[in-house]
Amino acid sequence: MKGIIDLDEISEILAKYDVGKEALADIAGFGKATIKRYYEGYIPARKYSDRLLEFLNHELSFINSVEKHKDKLKPVAYHKVTVRCERLREIGNSKTEQITNYIVTQLEEVTPLALEKLLAFSDGVNYALNGTHMIEEARPGCMVRFIRQYITSIRNLVINQ
Repeated sequence: MKGIIDLDEISEILAKYDVGKEALADIAGFGKATIKRYYEGYIPARKYSDRLLEFLNHELSFINSVEKHKDKLKPVAYHKVTVRCERLREIGNSKTEQITNYIVTQLEEVTPLALEKLLAFSDGVNYALNGTHMIEEARPGCMVRFIRQYITSIRNLVINQ
């Protein structure tokens, strides 16, 4: 249906915020089984769909809702979500991290060399079209350091969960 969130978008919310179906329902102020029902084929009501689309497109709205409903969340779920939201804030502060995060999430698996080439290509295309570098770390050698730091931070995030 037009304007109604689909399962791929709900799955994107779950992955983006590293949250489970029940926890997402709690954060949104829905009943615990609401998100599970959508995976069983139920179609979300317009107001529920709008709420989820807001979470998908506006991280601040999600973070505010987490704080509002934190008493409904298990401590482990609350910790996971807040750690992920903090990481999203950090990514939001760096264009390079935003681009890297986009590439990694779209491709699922990417080697450091492929990531470096994709970042350099993206920066080159932007420079050709706009006359400016899109990536601050575009100087030779800087991108390699950035990619190593990025991969290390992702590994640490996975290990600490």
